[in-house]
Amino acid sequence: MPERPATTNSGERKSRKQSQIDKTRRWISEALMQLIEEMDYDQINVSLICKRAGVGRQTFYRHFHSKNDIVRYELDHISDELVVSLLKIEPQPVSDRDIHLLSARTWLRHAYLHPLVESPDLLPLFVDLVMKVRGTLEKQFDIPAPIESYKTSFRYGGITAVFIKWITSGAKESPEKLASILEECCRQ
Repeated sequence: MPERPATTNSGERKSRKQSQIDKTRRWISEALMQLIEEMDYDQINVSLICKRAGVGRQTFYRHFHSKNDIVRYELDHISDELVVSLLKIEPQPVSDRDIHLLSARTWLRHAYLHPLVESPDLLPLFVDLVMKVRGTLEKQFDIPAPIESYKTSFRYGGITAVFIKWITSGAKESPEKLASILEECCRQ
C-alpha cells in the first residue's frame, strides 16, 4: 500500500486555501482596475474582467457578485490602508489636518478610481468608505456619543463632498493644499 502524505492540520489547510482565495480576488480586482484605466466603467463586463484576470466566469462568481462588488472590495482595502496609516501617526489622537492630508495622499495613490466617483451607482460606495474610516476612528479614540457622533457625521459628510469635488475637478490641488482647505472649512 502506498504511503499517505503527511497530513497537515486544518489550520494550515485553511490558511493555504485563504491565501489562494485572497490571491484570486486580487487578480480579479487588479484586472478591473487595469480595465478602468483603459475604458469607461460602463463598458466593462464580467467577461472582460475574467479574460484580463485569466480566470473563468465560475471563478469570478465564486468570489464576487458583480463588478461593483470588486469596487467595494478595493475600497475596503483602501479604507484599511488609511486607518492603519492614521493609527501609526504619533502623537495620538491624530489631528484633523493629519487625517485630511493622509486621506488626500491615499486618494492620489489610487487615482485609477477617480473616474468612478462620478458614477451615481458607485458614489454610495465611496461614502461608505469615508464612514467606515470615521467609525473606526470614533471607536479608536472613544468619541462620546450621541451628540459628538452626530457632529462627526456632519463634518465627514462635508469632508466627503470636498474630496468628491477635488477628485472630479482633476485633483489639481496638492494634498497639502487640500488639507489646508479642509482645515479652513472645518473651522467655520
